[in-house]
Amino acid sequence: MPGADVPGWIVVGLLVSALVATALAVAGLVVVRSQRERGYLRFRWAVLVSLLVTQVFVFRIEQWSATTGVLVELVVLGLIAAELQQMSEAARERAPSRGAG
Repeated sequence: MPGADVPGWIVVGLLVSALVATALAVAGLVVVRSQRERGYLRFRWAVLVSLLVTQVFVFRIEQWSATTGVLVELVVLGLIAAELQQMSEAARERAPSRGAG
């Protein structure tokens, strides 16, 4: 049964990293309406913390759940990266071109 022999430091690490990822996601939600790119950058940080830190602790507890979580987070990270790239390209198109004239 998973979780029966999990060391305390694993649980603490899982909780702390999940709280950090959640705080970053909430910060992104607060900012995204007024500063869209900044909000998405915070979302990316939230997913990266969850993917690179939280999932390590989840793997120690339950490998199958962690595998599913990693796959979902990779998809979300790809969607965030695509949106950030679209924002960047739209900003480049709006900017006046230099050297034309």
